[in-house]
Amino acid sequence: MTIRQKIGIAQMLLVAGALAALWWLNARIVQQRPPVQAPVPFSTFNSTESGMRAVLLLAQRMGIRAFAWRDPYDELAPRIAVLWTTPATVPSRDPAIARWVRSGGTLIYQGHPDQAPFLGEPSNRRAAALAPPAGRVRQVWGTPDVARDVRRVWVTTGVRGRPGTVLLADSAGPLITEHRLGAGRVVVIADSHLFTNRHLAAEDNAVLAANLLFRYADGRAVAFDEVVHGFGGQPRSPWSRLLGGNVGWGLVQVALAAALLALSAGSHLGPPVPLPEPERTRYAVEYVHSMASLYRRAGARRAAATALWDHWRREVAPRLGLSAASGPEVIASRLSERDRGGFRRALQVLEAGVRSDADLVEFAATLEKLRRQILGEGAVPYVRRSQSTKPRTLTENR
Repeated sequence: MTIRQKIGIAQMLLVAGALAALWWLNARIVQQRPPVQAPVPFSTFNSTESGMRAVLLLAQRMGIRAFAWRDPYDELAPRIAVLWTTPATVPSRDPAIARWVRSGGTLIYQGHPDQAPFLGEPSNRRAAALAPPAGRVRQVWGTPDVARDVRRVWVTTGVRGRPGTVLLADSAGPLITEHRLGAGRVVVIADSHLFTNRHLAAEDNAVLAANLLFRYADGRAVAFDEVVHGFGGQPRSPWSRLLGGNVGWGLVQVALAAALLALSAGSHLGPPVPLPEPERTRYAVEYVHSMASLYRRAGARRAAATALWDHWRREVAPRLGLSAASGPEVIASRLSERDRGGFRRALQVLEAGVRSDADLVEFAATLEKLRRQILGEGAVPYVRRSQSTKPRTLTENR
């Protein structure tokens, strides 16, 4: 393994280790789930009878973008249509919620009407206990959109709402009321247990919850307040705002990985050394093809035949004890009777002129046959030492 290959493997291991570390941080810090604790009443994280996870799932089944809100209230934006909050030890009266409602948001408060935020001082009525008494079925009526297909609901308390626009009521008084606050609204649900997991499926409670969601969602998101139950809500720094979402954190991971890759790829142990260019091997067949094409295009059959004769004479004459410049008659005198006839036929073709490609091929075949008879069947073509710059023969290439 070369040094360059070792460096490449080290770079890949470095990037893979960095990505694994970022994934671990993302799993441990950014996407950390709420701490494991006892089920909190009215929380959408609570799947027991006292929780409200069923309402969250109902909204999602209806195609509404519903989720648990754990961020600071000052991050409420117009894209969120409804903030659904439920009873807590101290109901949230955060000024940021009031500003959001006045700008057009809808706050749905499910709890005792006297504790509803932003609606003035509570009345002198005694607050009902949050623990539900024995349930009872009530005949209800209200506005067409809220009371559509709702005939009876299961209520758990005798407390009724404060004066306002009545959306749903029974014979004891208003159950759900709406109150204007700036450009927004505060909706008060007098029965805090009306939409808990235990009672949502009772009578027409689920239909009533769906009607409320359709009335106020208006194609935007619905957030269920979990800050009042102790989940999140702490102010965040600009860095945490950037890394708090999966998209932002993913972009940071990609940027860090690209920086590591660029850093590792840019590391050199010395000045760059160009790779040596391999010497191109030229084969005898290339030379033969190129020369044959050249002679053929020029119609120089006579020149090709003369070149073949000169090469044959330089190769065969020394074997016969003659000089390479010996004439045809001198060479013929040294040949045997068997070889002399073929030699004469070759000379006749050369002297008469090569008129066609067939004559040239016949002439070359005759010379090759004589060469093998004189030099032996296993003879190879003769190459002069001074011709080392010319293309190598097929035998040499092997």
